[in-house]
Amino acid sequence: MTLDQDRPTKKVRLDDDTAAAAAAPPAQPVADVAPAADSTAGSSAGAADPEKGIAETDVGITLYLSPHSGFRGTLKQRYTDFLVNEITLTGDVVHLRSRPSQPEESAEAKEAAEAAAKEEKVVVADAAAETALSDKFGAECTAALREIAAKGHGRHETTLVMDDKDARTEVHKLVRAAYGGAVESKTSATNTFIFSRAARAPAGNRRGGRRNRVDKEVVQAAGERTKFLHFTLYKENRETMEAANMICRLLRKHPKAVSFAGTKDRRGVTVQRVCIAETPIDRMVSLNRAFRDVVLSDFKYAPAKLGLGDLLGNEFHITIRDVEPPVPPADDAAYEPYVRARVDAALSNLKANGFINYFGMQRFGTFSVSTHEIGISILRADWQAVADALLSPQQLATADSAPARALYAAGAPARDVLAAMPRGAVAETAVLRALERNPKDYLTGVMQIPRNLRLMYVHAYQSYVWNKVVSVRIADLGSIVVPGDIVLVPRDEPAAPPADDDLLEDVLPGAERVQAVHVTADDVHAGRYSIYDIVLPTPGHDVLYPSNIVKNAYKTIMARDGLDPDDMRRSIREFSLPGAYRNVFAKPTHVEWSLHAYADPVQQLVRTDLDLLDSALPDDARLIDVPAPDGPRRLGLVLKMRLAAAQYATMALREAMKLETSRRGDMLDVKVVAEPADEAGATAADAADATDAADATDAPTGASCKRVAEPLPAPAA
Repeated sequence: MTLDQDRPTKKVRLDDDTAAAAAAPPAQPVADVAPAADSTAGSSAGAADPEKGIAETDVGITLYLSPHSGFRGTLKQRYTDFLVNEITLTGDVVHLRSRPSQPEESAEAKEAAEAAAKEEKVVVADAAAETALSDKFGAECTAALREIAAKGHGRHETTLVMDDKDARTEVHKLVRAAYGGAVESKTSATNTFIFSRAARAPAGNRRGGRRNRVDKEVVQAAGERTKFLHFTLYKENRETMEAANMICRLLRKHPKAVSFAGTKDRRGVTVQRVCIAETPIDRMVSLNRAFRDVVLSDFKYAPAKLGLGDLLGNEFHITIRDVEPPVPPADDAAYEPYVRARVDAALSNLKANGFINYFGMQRFGTFSVSTHEIGISILRADWQAVADALLSPQQLATADSAPARALYAAGAPARDVLAAMPRGAVAETAVLRALERNPKDYLTGVMQIPRNLRLMYVHAYQSYVWNKVVSVRIADLGSIVVPGDIVLVPRDEPAAPPADDDLLEDVLPGAERVQAVHVTADDVHAGRYSIYDIVLPTPGHDVLYPSNIVKNAYKTIMARDGLDPDDMRRSIREFSLPGAYRNVFAKPTHVEWSLHAYADPVQQLVRTDLDLLDSALPDDARLIDVPAPDGPRRLGLVLKMRLAAAQYATMALREAMKLETSRRGDMLDVKVVAEPADEAGATAADAADATDAADATDAPTGASCKRVAEPLPAPAA
């Protein structure tokens, strides 16, 4: 996700300081946390404020470690404010080191390419195939397809719904034949057809055309050709899956040909390793001519593909704008020193003591109904409740879906609701298609939802329970190791890896090499483990639960939802959840920060990897030297830190800033401002696109959460 996005077991340490913390317990507890009397109170269902959406307290995020009151600021005002560099399993930070491209074409080659392009202007390649399409969809449709083929752009969607797969396959074949591959056909979620100009690789990459030419150094550096080609993906303001799908579309590859270790946020600039199967380097290099905000580089052949979880973590460079204290000092002359002192204290605490390793708000969606509430209904096999949660009116659902939701609430036939539901509502339209065929077949409707979405709902419930339980653990037992806690120790023989690929991003590297055991009284007396070694499981049928009072928290929390932590097997295999382990506390490493005065609200404070490459600057030249403004000035914070896989940067920032991290929370109060032409500013669409970019200003703040009862020890040097 985005943010953080994008593994709970014994983690491989990212530096020696962290390893030392785990090897010997701190001299004193991190903090003694005040009890949270309401940590397990109430069922999760219906908890969110319908007008403000899901807040942290709705999903169990209720405690802080440190007693300070934090500071205010805005995250992700620009997408260049959030830089993420993946850390590989070998501990290397992934950077963009080159931007390979094909040599410039000669004048003769360009003339030949132009001549070939003119020849390709023949619109109809197979008149019989076009006639067959006209019979199915009408003359108006084929006219639109001719225009798309001739002009090279445009889009047309049919109104005809075709549920038969064989019939849809025939249509795809007819379109390819009729227009010689110039028009692309796709089936929508509701089984209509969407026609557009076929994605094309650059001319040098077309089969039968001029063979690509790539610098010998690029090819030699990749090594001996094997099945899998690993490469660095640099992207700006795009989701990982979006960039991967673009690559596959241009190369005419199946989406499964591309794999990666973890998903990265959309609103940011991210660098990560990606893998593609059965593809030569020259074809990949040619794509750099087709992209504006994506760069592919640093190619290396490998015998095995990258899989989800094949990373240690991520390095972040985060810019927080308009930094200010919760309450300004009385003396204006002391304002900046006062702010700097507060920021230094907050981040020193974060560096020394870390944060509670909550699952972040990205897990729980952006609408009035949390994804974990739908997960409850799935685990209870209440399929109608799933449909109702997805289709009923919601205050924060997209505006264009409101008429359809009103029809559903009024008991209108599924056919009418489906006609009014926007096609982008994938889960909703999938359910409605099944209900149109059989108004009572809710189970089929749920199973028609794409699998990744179905699993997202139940995993969100596991995350919700984990958050609630960890708050109880810390509130009731403090931040010391006690008998009955769980730690992970090495196995004699590696276990089989988790079978559920969609959960792998929650599992830290090395899960198959460790096993969970209970902490004994002798372990506590001998000081064998620190609080940073303690893990808790997400509920599942293949995990060890704590043998102290924390086990009762699982029982109590899940009983209110009609579920039992000891009964997590289901007749539908994908909902039979094994569970996984997650560290209770997390500590960032390589933490550095600096405050900068600036005047322009969109002044960039750090350089991206592409900026560094284009300017031939080293990796440590991130900071931009901004001249001190003469007039009114703002303060911006640049924070660098590394987090292990499956740890959320928003949760680390929450601990430091003491601000609500939900979509409409103060930390993500993105202002819409005028931007330079080369970067679109934060728009309403950007804000609605993900939970980590919000545009509301009236959300509750972190003040509603419990605070620590005692001050923390002095920060480590």
